[in-house]
Amino acid sequence: MNKCIFCNKQFEPGKFHVNQKFCSGECRRKRYYQNHKEWIKEMARKWAKRNKERRNELAKKSYEKNKDKILEYEKTNERKKKSDIRRKARYHIKIPKGQLCQICNEELAIEKHHENYSKPLEVMFVCRECHNKLRLKGGKRWQNTHKNVQKHYMWQTQELRILQIH
Repeated sequence: MNKCIFCNKQFEPGKFHVNQKFCSGECRRKRYYQNHKEWIKEMARKWAKRNKERRNELAKKSYEKNKDKILEYEKTNERKKKSDIRRKARYHIKIPKGQLCQICNEELAIEKHHENYSKPLEVMFVCRECHNKLRLKGGKRWQNTHKNVQKHYMWQTQELRILQIH
């Protein structure tokens, strides 16, 4: 029994290869790539530079062959980008201190509202009451379905008012 010098697996050497060091051709190729990585990359860059037309031809063939996979990846990547923008809008767009509600102009704005979620950077700063009016769903107010959240926001609103007064 021999031990592969790349993956450390035990293997039975071939009949004519008693001193075999790798368990498979894949391990041998991986080890070679590890030891010659920079040289291989440099040779690939040189080949690409010398064979621009051939490289473009191969790229077109590859695109045609994998068009469905590429388009699916681009869709998911686009969704990920939008998700990142939403996350940034949620955590990085801060409500300015002393900002009044953009609807009633009476209460302090303590919430952010998106009219259109496909445009996550377009945010309205609104008070809790106006936000609930904006979030009507199927005739039921958002606050009726989430009473615990409502209590938390009421407490938060009172705390903000106290902070603004002092």
